[in-house]
Amino acid sequence: MIRVVIADDHRVVCESLRKVMDGEPDIQCVGIATDGETALEMVANLHPNVAIIDINMPGMDGIETTKRIKKDFPDVAVLILTAYDYEKYVIASLSAGADGYILKKKMPCDGLTNAVRMVHMGTGAFDMDSLSPIIKLVTATGHDAPSGHKQLSDRERQILSLAATGVTSKQIAKTINLSELTVNSYFSTIFKKLGAQSRVEAVLLALKRGMIINVETTSEETGDTQEQTS
Repeated sequence: MIRVVIADDHRVVCESLRKVMDGEPDIQCVGIATDGETALEMVANLHPNVAIIDINMPGMDGIETTKRIKKDFPDVAVLILTAYDYEKYVIASLSAGADGYILKKKMPCDGLTNAVRMVHMGTGAFDMDSLSPIIKLVTATGHDAPSGHKQLSDRERQILSLAATGVTSKQIAKTINLSELTVNSYFSTIFKKLGAQSRVEAVLLALKRGMIINVETTSEETGDTQEQTS
């Protein structure tokens, strides 16, 4: 059972999200909060697996709440659920350690519950329309790989290039004819080599260091690879 805490400054939103979570056989909402301080207390006391956090909250906002959760409770996955797709919010959320960033207006109920499952599994769940400008920005900021970080193998670069398009481990596995377990094993090695804590951080670091190509080219290659393997 995936235990979830929900934090949003609108109580009615919290209650609606609670009903969605509790309607799933493998997800349970264990607490709701309308501000960051209360959300942090609930994470400490209720030991959830996932915290769904809104950005705009009174007192401690969602970004600071995320930062505190990831610092004090690193095993808790944080999924940002917000109405805002501003670049500065996306960057701040990623810097705070968010495991996912999705938009309320684009997220159907089943998409939200799947996002909860994805961040719980360590996959990450992101709105790619919000993330793509950030990836392009990072790509343009320089390609110098700092010393102390190992280079990626061809297979690792291929997997990370596919991940940059927002696909899941299962989809990557199908595309390159590997098992999902093997793909996840590759991700573990990639994280160690890059010093990354999440899939998105690994993609951004690899793009900045010139280890993989940009997301637009990768998307085209993904299609070509799928045609070759089908």
